[in-house]
Amino acid sequence: MTQTMQAGAAGESNGAHAWKLVSALLVWATIAYVCIFIALDYKSVFHSDAAIKSVLADLASRQGHLIPTQWVFANGDTLTMTPYLFILPFAGMTGISYTSNMLAVIAGYLSLVGAAWFCARQVLGPQQQARAAAVALIASTLSAASLEFIASQGAYSIYSAVALGMFALLASRSRGRFVAMAMFVLAFLLASTNPKRAFVMAFAPCLMALAAAALHSRRGRMQNLLSSFRDVTVVSMVAGAVAGAAIYYLAIVPNIANYDAAASIKLAPPRVMAHSMLQIPVDWFRYFLINRPWAELSGPTKILQLGVWLIVVLILIAPGWIILKGSENPRLKYFAWLCYALLAAGILPLIVTQGIYWSALELRYSTLGVLVGFIVLAGAISELGAKAKIRPRYMLMAMSVVAVTTAAMWPSLYKPENADAHGVSLRDRERLIELLESEHVGTAVGTYWNSHVISVLSEGKVRVYPVTYSERMAPFVHHVPFEPTHGEAGRRHAVILSKAEFASDGGRALERQLGKPSERIDSGPFVVSIYESPISDAVYGVGARFDEPVNKATVAIDTGTGLVPACEARDKCSMQLRVVNTGKTTLASNGQAPMRIGIQGMNAKGELVAADIGRIEFPTPLAPGKAISVQATLGKLPSEVVSLHACLVQENVAWLCDRTTATHKQPPGIDSPIDAANLGVELSQSTIASCPASDPDCSVMVRITNIGRYPLTTGGAVPLRLGMRIGEPGAASTSDIARIDLGRDLGPGESMQIEIKPPPAAAAEKVDYRLCLVQELVAWHCDKTFDRSKRK
Repeated sequence: MTQTMQAGAAGESNGAHAWKLVSALLVWATIAYVCIFIALDYKSVFHSDAAIKSVLADLASRQGHLIPTQWVFANGDTLTMTPYLFILPFAGMTGISYTSNMLAVIAGYLSLVGAAWFCARQVLGPQQQARAAAVALIASTLSAASLEFIASQGAYSIYSAVALGMFALLASRSRGRFVAMAMFVLAFLLASTNPKRAFVMAFAPCLMALAAAALHSRRGRMQNLLSSFRDVTVVSMVAGAVAGAAIYYLAIVPNIANYDAAASIKLAPPRVMAHSMLQIPVDWFRYFLINRPWAELSGPTKILQLGVWLIVVLILIAPGWIILKGSENPRLKYFAWLCYALLAAGILPLIVTQGIYWSALELRYSTLGVLVGFIVLAGAISELGAKAKIRPRYMLMAMSVVAVTTAAMWPSLYKPENADAHGVSLRDRERLIELLESEHVGTAVGTYWNSHVISVLSEGKVRVYPVTYSERMAPFVHHVPFEPTHGEAGRRHAVILSKAEFASDGGRALERQLGKPSERIDSGPFVVSIYESPISDAVYGVGARFDEPVNKATVAIDTGTGLVPACEARDKCSMQLRVVNTGKTTLASNGQAPMRIGIQGMNAKGELVAADIGRIEFPTPLAPGKAISVQATLGKLPSEVVSLHACLVQENVAWLCDRTTATHKQPPGIDSPIDAANLGVELSQSTIASCPASDPDCSVMVRITNIGRYPLTTGGAVPLRLGMRIGEPGAASTSDIARIDLGRDLGPGESMQIEIKPPPAAAAEKVDYRLCLVQELVAWHCDKTFDRSKRK
């Protein structure tokens, strides 16, 4: 009998060891699958957000600073709690490198897994299989979206690792100098990277959970509450947070530039709040899609998806069960409260504020709550088994199997030839890099999603910097350096646009700002405009960045005219000015306090009735003594505005109307025929083709220079203008088509870029229109109209 019992116990012990071994193997398999995905497959969807840390580390290495000073950060995040921390020590040796980026991401991911193991060990104690299930769930991330933010991009990997370590120490309430020091350091690290984010996402939920756990106890509630907040771990956390915030605000913030999108966030109206509350449950399931929408999943994958959804529903229920049913494990009970506090900290701002909840991806702010929820769920299942006198190993094993199976799917998700969310594949980017290197383009600008990613994939040989593209190319608002660093592929520069971006205006804004490129080449989904001059420096305003109030005595402009008549089309008004820099400082619309031209509206009496109608930016830096033609499209004008007035303005500082003059006088009208010897214009092209009738947006950019002695003006009885015709004057078949509106008078020696919309031809075939100088009612002067492209 005794021998039988001993044999049974030994068999049970061997079975338990087998279960533990299998659980451990599932955890290691999950970790291996995710690491393989990051190392071999993530490159197919690598993007600029993931590339930033490499570009930033390269800049920090060259400056010799942990946090570079000549970089525009976003929302106060210094990125020190991201894999950037692991790239930085090697940036001086490797430069910008995809390999170092990938290895740093894996290191960040492994730090999170290690912190998850430590946290589960502290909270779940000897429950080995529960610990394994919790770590497996955290290691797998359970969804493609969560995989991106936690593991492959790594934005939340080290941050979450530090936070989980801090939560574990709070739950353990261990005493001793080492624990106090560790808590101080962890809190310091979180606070020093962004105190506001750390307070909302970590510190406040910790304290709220402590208070809730103390007040929920049956005896000595107030005593428990006071005791909790006097605990050495809590005091150490608060001290570390205060020290980190002090370092951030006193030593870091004064030395960095920051774009704070959160500054524009405001309270949402009740209707929007109600809509968000209804939308979040739907988006919760969307966020935890393992790879594709439900309708596109195969049968077995649908079963796996249901398993994932069941787990993420249970992490919302399990903390409540622990709290209501009571647990003999105070650490687990604290983590139950902490889970709800962290989820509330991540989800409530999406409901009550306007401007941050756009899609299911915003649920990434609840990442810490989800990670803690996985630990609570594993603990709840283990305790449920003990109370119900059943073995929970099957449920815990099922959770581990779901985790490893989900992780096993990641390597099959993406292929190099498949386009990403922006319509570009890895193969497209690799071919683009080959083209740029063969054309000796070392530096370029492009829209955000095709910028930093090219810099990293090319190993820094081609440096691409992000810009916005509309009426004017300008540096992107954040995650950009003050000045471009030139790549080693060559001295040429380029503008990289997607074909959709280029087709939006046919590249007209680009040419107005930078002139005509020396080459334009199609490369897959891209249009590459190549320049021989350093246009990237011009777009970024190298040497002309304004981050502080300028000395008023050093800046001044002359706009050529005082009041400009308001447009007849009140809904959309285009304004063009010729501006001369009459000050001592180069003017540019770059930096946190850029220089621009502000537009004000005046009534019929010349009184100011609209203090701020719009802005005109300097397309490139304007040096002292230089002139430039600038233009902008204004929005709807107030009905009382009859004229527009331009003033120099420094954004976020002051209007500088007292530094704005209008000395240019209206040229006298032309009332008699002019000797042809005193006339002449030079055009970048004197012949333009008719537009297809099917393309209403067709236009041509032409540069015109007045090389004569008289202004091109609409004033006088017989003014000088630019005309469009078919055929040469005096030919058998000729016709007068139109006049080109320059928008202002063009004086002798002045140049400007104009947009011409050739009318469609009456017949199906293409017609060539001739552009010529004409003196109205006198003569066409096509012989005085010179084509620069044909001059030797």
